Amino acid sequence: MTTKLHLLTRKLLPVLALLPMTACDGFDGSMNEGVFPLASWAPTRWHVPAEAEWVRLQHRVAFGSESMELDRVERERLAAFLTQSKVTARDDVFVSAPRAADGTVDPTDLARLDAIRGELKVLGLNVQEGDDDSMVAPGNIGIVIRRAVVITPDCEAEDPVMDGVRPEFHVGCTTAYNLGAMVAFPEDLIEGRGLSPADGNKAATSIDRYRKNKVKDIDRERTSDL
Repeated sequence: MTTKLHLLTRKLLPVLALLPMTACDGFDGSMNEGVFPLASWAPTRWHVPAEAEWVRLQHRVAFGSESMELDRVERERLAAFLTQSKVTARDDVFVSAPRAADGTVDPTDLARLDAIRGELKVLGLNVQEGDDDSMVAPGNIGIVIRRAVVITPDCEAEDPVMDGVRPEFHVGCTTAYNLGAMVAFPEDLIEGRGLSPADGNKAATSIDRYRKNKVKDIDRERTSDL
């Protein structure tokens, strides 16, 4: 019985080997319609990051021919600019005066520069002297507010319809969008912060206690102590 079964199996093997080829030859290509060809498939960007960029808001304060103080009109224009820009103490504010060809500043413009700097410092702003005087006309003082602004990613489908294939979405886009909406300091998305100063003595002391087997016990609490 065993010998007959063995001989039958040997006769069926060539037939079984031809079955996959026969099945492939009879495959209807229309059944595969709409499936994205493997050879032309390209992966989308795996992770969409939350991003930010630096922006600059500019304003010019005009003075009279010999005046070194703001008049009512210019004071109102300055107040409107600061209100519309929603400036805060976290923004970098630069003030600059026109310079001569040799890089010097006229004494009158220096006095105007100090006047504007005083107006801004009263508001608690971080005022610095700028080095870009290209936007400053004679008799004017330039103000530039620099801040980081979050760029929210577009989380819509890349291709809503692509030859009948289901649309591909940016993986992690919602997470990146939420991060951009919640981040308190957008500049952190441009460049990370450095490490804060470390207490070397404290770290060395803990290592010394470990080596001398004098490790402090962990504080233990019980529900009865609460």
